[in-house]
Amino acid sequence: MSLAAAAATGDRRSALVAVRDHLASVIESCEPGSTAQLVKQLRETLAELETLDVAKEVSASDDLAAKR
Repeated sequence: MSLAAAAATGDRRSALVAVRDHLASVIESCEPGSTAQLVKQLRETLAELETLDVAKEVSASDDLAAKR
C-alpha cells in the first residue's frame, strides 16, 4: 500500500507501517549527510509502532480477563 493510500485510510497503524517502509527505502538510496536524520525518524516510527502493538496486546489481555 502506498504512503498516501495508507494515510487516507485513517488507520494509524497502516499509515505508520507505510511510513516505516518508505523511510527504509529512502535511507537505502539517500546521500550520506541525510542518513542520520532519516534513521532517527525511522527509529521513532518503529517505537511508535511497538507502542501501538503493546497497547493492542494489553487490550486483548484485559478483554480476556474481563470475560472471566
